[in-house]
Amino acid sequence: PTFGRLKTDLLDPIVERAFNILYRAGKLPQLPEGLEEANIDVNYTGPLARSQKFEEAQAIQNYMMTTAQLAEAYPEALDIIDVDGAMSTMAILQGVPAKALKGKAEIKEMREQRKQQQEAAMQTQQAQEAGAAMQSVGQGAQAMGEAPPEMMQAIGQAAGGQ
Repeated sequence: PTFGRLKTDLLDPIVERAFNILYRAGKLPQLPEGLEEANIDVNYTGPLARSQKFEEAQAIQNYMMTTAQLAEAYPEALDIIDVDGAMSTMAILQGVPAKALKGKAEIKEMREQRKQQQEAAMQTQQAQEAGAAMQSVGQGAQAMGEAPPEMMQAIGQAAGGQ
């Protein structure tokens, strides 16, 4: 109760006034769009509060590790975790600066690029496997003496030959 009263009657007004003076004087960087008229909510964190937040972050990490181990036997265990939400919450609880984290748009773009790369790699692998299979068929037919030269040439071209 004592800290709550000090916060409300003393600390909040001092911090708000100092912020407003610095903002009007141009000593602070430009606020992000949409925050110009927002109220400021200052969180005062002492050692006890930081310790409690660390315990929450540790609990999330332990839960994710346990779930990963269980997922080997029960893959549906992974369905319950919101990985993005868990990682964001852990970053906040551990006091990671926002500048160190990527935005949602950047994350989405990276995931799209990764997906495209994986699809391209899969297509390349499938084409190589199909080419190897066609080459084996052609060699088998030639060994049996059943394939005319024109057919062999077509099989060779389809398999990536000349």
